[in-house]
Amino acid sequence: MSLPRRQWPLFAVAFAFAAVPALHAPAPAGAKPAAKTTSTDASFSFRSSEPGSTFHCALDGAAFVPCTTPIRYTGLARGEHEFRVRAIDRAGNMDPTPARYRWTI
Repeated sequence: MSLPRRQWPLFAVAFAFAAVPALHAPAPAGAKPAAKTTSTDASFSFRSSEPGSTFHCALDGAAFVPCTTPIRYTGLARGEHEFRVRAIDRAGNMDPTPARYRWTI
């Protein structure tokens, strides 16, 4: 007997940057900061459509680590950056398609 497969996405993640964008995983939607900025700081706030979800964040290809909203990065180097966030629901299901945003300082 096989169990039915759940269809993805199970839930959506949204986040916002210092310049007030909002993204929903798996596809970005809403406002986002300019793709190029001179600010070396970035703040992100995010939410999930699944109540009680927790989050994992990653910056610039680093491993995902548990995080809470809002999260702020300061003193970022000039160059290209990528922030990713994924949600984990109460049952432990992890979103396979993290929300992501790329920008250049």
